[in-house]
Amino acid sequence: MKKVLIIITKGDWAGAQRVVYEIAKYIKLNCSDTIELDVAIGIKGPLNEELKSIGVRVIELNNLVWEVSLDRDTKAVREIRRIIEENQYDVVHVHSTKAAFVGRIAARKAGVKNIIYTVHGWWGIERFSGIKRYMVSRIEKYCASFTDHMVFICKRDMNFALKNKIGSSSTYSLILNDVSVDSTVEPSLRKTFGISDKTTVIGNIGRLDDTKQPQAFVDIAQEVLKKNKDCFFVWIGSGLIKPIIEPRYKDKIKFVGFMKNPYPYLRDFDLLLMTSKYEGMPITIIEALKYNIPVLSSNVGGITEYLPSKNLYLNNNEAIGKILKKNYEKNILYSDPDMAKKYAELYLNG
Repeated sequence: MKKVLIIITKGDWAGAQRVVYEIAKYIKLNCSDTIELDVAIGIKGPLNEELKSIGVRVIELNNLVWEVSLDRDTKAVREIRRIIEENQYDVVHVHSTKAAFVGRIAARKAGVKNIIYTVHGWWGIERFSGIKRYMVSRIEKYCASFTDHMVFICKRDMNFALKNKIGSSSTYSLILNDVSVDSTVEPSLRKTFGISDKTTVIGNIGRLDDTKQPQAFVDIAQEVLKKNKDCFFVWIGSGLIKPIIEPRYKDKIKFVGFMKNPYPYLRDFDLLLMTSKYEGMPITIIEALKYNIPVLSSNVGGITEYLPSKNLYLNNNEAIGKILKKNYEKNILYSDPDMAKKYAELYLNG
């Protein structure tokens, strides 16, 4: 029996968290006789309860926070090391930049023989410049030096690591993201908001933060509506940013908050519009493609490997033009249905 600890910074219901949930669900259903899995989470959120509902033990960490804090980060390393030593884990698998830093250091100090890091994009480096970028790069390189497996969700992130000499290529592997969706759910967005079948529904799902750029979504929507009033824009997700919408467009642009199950709304989308500044490979895109919804996205991160060039844009004006002319294609689904199985194999054989 292999004892595995997954560590993630935040327990919200975003891409990395969905991957953790899919891995945990697969192991509970298929590997309960060979793998004992626990998940440690820093900031409590929906993931905590979702994991508990399928019988996964959740360890709530007191000191793992998103912000950089020498005091809290030092305490987090000590706390995680103590948990690893008390439970004698064979494998530690970290997700998200902050958990990857403190989790790998704690695992090394505790003598763990199989340390796995899934890279969900390099935004932790790319959003900085100057000394901050240099320091984060140095930390990534240091932690990579004792990481047994570095898993990438897109080739772009793997090439970035190779170019910047983050870890050894012998530790690299590529495992594409995948999630399950409910194919039986009935769409309800049009009914809820009284939208006719002739109206084009354009939406996004994501946190309201600077990385996802919800204001860019609003800016694009308003320019489109100036020329085509028969559109409806909706954003599913919560966060600290409150985008500014011109009063005349408030009936056509809606922010509906967090939805644990967004599929009844997603199924009514005619187009998924991604406006992110940084991305690895968003789960939202995979969900949309599984429902045969075309995707138009900013040209960033691993998204460029999933979408044809016609479905990528470099600036708001280009996005507006593509929407008005419907100059985008249906996309081919690019995911790995064996994602969770491959992680289980890394736990058992790594």
